[in-house]
Amino acid sequence: MAKKKIEKQTISKKQKVKKTVSSKDKDINKLPSFPAVLARGFIPIPGMVIALIISDQNEVNAIEKAYESDSKKIVVLCLKNQEVESIETLQKNDFSEISAICQIINVIKMPSGELRCKIALQQRFRLSKLKHVAEKSGGRIAYAFGEDLGEDNFIKLSKANLEQIQGVKQNFVTFLRISRGQNSNEDEGAFIEEVVDPGQLSDLVTLSAPFDPADAILVLEELDPLKRLQFVEGILKKFIQHEVIREKVTKRVEDDFSQLERKEFIREQI
Repeated sequence: MAKKKIEKQTISKKQKVKKTVSSKDKDINKLPSFPAVLARGFIPIPGMVIALIISDQNEVNAIEKAYESDSKKIVVLCLKNQEVESIETLQKNDFSEISAICQIINVIKMPSGELRCKIALQQRFRLSKLKHVAEKSGGRIAYAFGEDLGEDNFIKLSKANLEQIQGVKQNFVTFLRISRGQNSNEDEGAFIEEVVDPGQLSDLVTLSAPFDPADAILVLEELDPLKRLQFVEGILKKFIQHEVIREKVTKRVEDDFSQLERKEFIREQI
């Protein structure tokens, strides 16, 4: 009798554990979810429109599934490790917690099975869980469960904030003229003239400037629009200061070289 009682208690504990796991899954399933693909070779900043070439079968399935839905939305995961071979082998340290929800604009399926699609990145997405699901039609799809972050609809700006926004715009134009050199034009930065939303401005600058990928990821992960703007301003200022110093050093070297050339020329004439 004692043995049977112990067995009954053991079964009861197992049932409780099973019930707890099931409850946790139910909580996750309540979160918004979208088919997911990887951002290969770019940082998924909202505001971007980009063409993707998808060959991984899991991601092909995800794009097709999303395009069949009414929303036509997917989540593009921001990779910290661009060496990842497949979404199936993705580890926690390989990607950022913050990604982007995207609207699929069009899809072209090639004879090889490869997909070519254009997507518009709309808003940030906080990933809670990546779940691989076997489809009835065959194959597997990775679903991203999490929170649609969007942007603040109401931001109160101070005079200091407006001055900072104007300063970022000016530094951005300087940044473009320095980085593009002879290819720059008078209308550099015209597309951000009317932008006063600090979050949107930060994203547009990041999309248009050749920022280091590590810095771009930090811009993506900063959810506070004013702090994001401050971070972007710091990157621009640092670049400009670096270029000013580089130009001074280059000019000094050129001047020194010119003096040596003049001395050599005078020596030859004597």
